[in-house]
Amino acid sequence: MVQAWIDNKINSNLPSTATSPFILYPAVFKIESNGEQHLRIKKIEGVANTHQESIYWLNIKDIPAAPKKGTDNYLQFSIVNKIKIFYRPAALKNQVDAMHKDLVWHFTHDGRGNVLAKVSNNSRYYASLTELNVNVNGKQIKNEVDMVAPGQSENWVLKGVTLSDVNKGKAEYGMVNDYGAVIYRPVIIN
Repeated sequence: MVQAWIDNKINSNLPSTATSPFILYPAVFKIESNGEQHLRIKKIEGVANTHQESIYWLNIKDIPAAPKKGTDNYLQFSIVNKIKIFYRPAALKNQVDAMHKDLVWHFTHDGRGNVLAKVSNNSRYYASLTELNVNVNGKQIKNEVDMVAPGQSENWVLKGVTLSDVNKGKAEYGMVNDYGAVIYRPVIIN
């Protein structure tokens, strides 16, 4: 059995508390072995934010079947997969390919000997960043980064690099495009 719903919060795991201007159907279904199921999404009310991209979460919860009678010991897990849904208002011109020009990077020390990376997203789109790579003596040092909302900033502590490594201009970041591919771009330090 599968249960699916859309919510505007990532940490919500209950369809009863979900908030979204979209409905999803079917909300509950069963998939047979080697089967498939199509889900339909319909907007039922206006999206509050019409000047920038909005994010919602498609939750798909796999509910295991009850064990057969006579089974004394068993362990079951219910797994929830979360998939990002980006809603881009029609009034928003599709300039997402130029979004990287609106990412402003700053690097400083965090006071504990680590390098602190700060990125400000001045675009009207979500920046789904995957990693920040710094080349140190010919070796790529990978640091995980995350999504940055429109008009927001995020900070990450970088491991295994110095401020001079970053300032030498040998840093790049990965960003997921509209087709799910990761595009790598050089970090432009401002």
